[in-house]
Amino acid sequence: MFKRFCKRNYRLIQFLSFIVFILILSGNLFESYIVEIPTWVRTDKYPPFEPELHEDFQTVATITPRIPHILHQYNTNLNIPISYVTNIKSFLFYNPSWKYSFWTEETSRQLIADRHPSLIPTWDAYANFEIRSSIIRYVLLYEFGGAFSDMKVKCLRSLKRITYKYACVLPARSFELVSVKEKRPYVLSDNVIFCRSKHPFLKQIIDNIPLYQPMIDINDAIGAHFLTGQYMIYNNLQSYYNLVYKDDQFSCNSPFIYRGELPDTHMNAVFVSNSKYFPTNVYSVYPLCQDFFDLSFLQKRGCIELNKRRENSIFAFTYDSYKLRRFEKIINYFVKIKITHIVNVDFSQ
Repeated sequence: MFKRFCKRNYRLIQFLSFIVFILILSGNLFESYIVEIPTWVRTDKYPPFEPELHEDFQTVATITPRIPHILHQYNTNLNIPISYVTNIKSFLFYNPSWKYSFWTEETSRQLIADRHPSLIPTWDAYANFEIRSSIIRYVLLYEFGGAFSDMKVKCLRSLKRITYKYACVLPARSFELVSVKEKRPYVLSDNVIFCRSKHPFLKQIIDNIPLYQPMIDINDAIGAHFLTGQYMIYNNLQSYYNLVYKDDQFSCNSPFIYRGELPDTHMNAVFVSNSKYFPTNVYSVYPLCQDFFDLSFLQKRGCIELNKRRENSIFAFTYDSYKLRRFEKIINYFVKIKITHIVNVDFSQ
């Protein structure tokens, strides 16, 4: 009976097997999204990383934005992996009046050769997509200003509000993620950056990029850890673990991170925003928090924060998927769409 059924429904069984295989690869079947913190644990002994988010991103009433309304994105060529198309469209939908600036390897190298030729040896020496996309984002923001976003980031509402009060805005990556998985008190995100042109912080980064390339880890050489280190240098912050708790920081929802001597609104200041304005996918942290009592003090802080803040804020501007699932990477490899089929792009830049 069973053999007969299998023969008659061979195609159906094949299809169902494929679906199950995809689900297993995605890792969603067996992940637990619950953190159990025993009621007798004194959670007040584990200080938060930032204030709770109860208000929108602070702005000022002015006509001229301090950060120009330009959205920069980069890809190796004009062919966009299929899973990123929706994300790109989300930025276009919520920011219809912004200029969309798309850059490829070819146009990026030409810009660098024209304006920052000292970076050409580094650009040519490393064909890695992550390294090149990291280099060009700082060059683009320094030369033109605006916002740079990785294609894996989805826009949730208009970005206009961010551009008026501060001259440079760096989101903090979700503390639940970096404290538990990376065992670091904070890491600044390089996936979405807002900055005015010619900002001295960006100039410092561009000047230091070639010096860090011998680093083995890409994250330390040019990624989020590199950006965080540059922020520390820019603000003369000596200790990585120095978190500052000040009452006046509650007024702007900024994380409890030392922000330098300059006022937040100074044209050369770098403002670090609350991580919940730009949340990251933190589902991978839940399994690690199941072994709560085996974790370090820092990791326990992250798990307690994860337990308190399970839902994304209504004030979130973007959402970072963090990492693609395996089956998404496979689909992206085979299915691509030209950027010109998604949006009209002015390649004259």
